[in-house]
Amino acid sequence: MKTKITIYEDHSSLRESLKMMLDSTDIFEVVSTHPNCKNVLQNTIEYQPEIILMDIDMPEINGIEGLKLLKENHFQVRVIILTVFEDDEKIFHAFKAGADGYLLKNSIGTQLIPSLKESLIGGTSISPGIALRVLNNFKDKKNKIEFNLNEEEAAVLELTIVGFTYSQIANHLEISELDVRKIINNIHLKMQINEAPKALAKLLEQKLRQD
Repeated sequence: MKTKITIYEDHSSLRESLKMMLDSTDIFEVVSTHPNCKNVLQNTIEYQPEIILMDIDMPEINGIEGLKLLKENHFQVRVIILTVFEDDEKIFHAFKAGADGYLLKNSIGTQLIPSLKESLIGGTSISPGIALRVLNNFKDKKNKIEFNLNEEEAAVLELTIVGFTYSQIANHLEISELDVRKIINNIHLKMQINEAPKALAKLLEQKLRQD
């Protein structure tokens, strides 16, 4: 059975291109497309998507507001931002609102399908340039000291930021998946967060405070 996807994008030509690209795969099916988030709750109830691709800059109700509505109402759907914006503030607000990923439109051709596949197995869908920006901020010595992460925890968080799954982290560090889960729980306790996207938001928040 194909994974159901809904698209929110105000440019009709891009909406259609995305639909054609995803429908041409063996694993994804676009069940609805919309020009804004005015009816995001009703749409999600009606079409029951498993993944939502969400633009930010849309009329009436934008993508961040739509994302907040979904998360505040506890909809169990993965929401991946798909946008042209790559500034820290937009990324921070997206992850703070509960985004499960952040992809740039200029990378659609090469990164969209692999990123969606990663999302299905628990990875954080994030464009490499965005991941690098967050990662560079984390590597700032001030942040490492503030969060009090040890070397192993820092290594796991770095891999999480660039989208590694638990299984990939375990293989890369030559530890068990159970150990990865324990380490991530420790990271969450130290950073006072409970999800990988919120960790990204917290790191960006530190950078915005320093600027």
